[in-house]
Amino acid sequence: MPGFAVDNYNGFVAPHATPADRVALPHREINRSFEQADLKARLGTLGIVPFPLPTPDAFGDYIRSASAKYAKLLRAAGIRAK
Repeated sequence: MPGFAVDNYNGFVAPHATPADRVALPHREINRSFEQADLKARLGTLGIVPFPLPTPDAFGDYIRSASAKYAKLLRAAGIRAK
């Protein structure tokens, strides 16, 4: 479909009511791990390019945006869930 690029993403999520301080530590440590040269190199051999987001909420925004993009694609292609 013109105008669409398909990408893949992975991440960690927590239930909506999880306290912010319980989310902040793993978020910070996961992002810090992406700074390690050996991890970057290993991920690179797998074709993975990490893109750490500045806040946990930014990942939620990304998920919502991707969901809207793919919903539009599915509607345009006439694909429906059964």
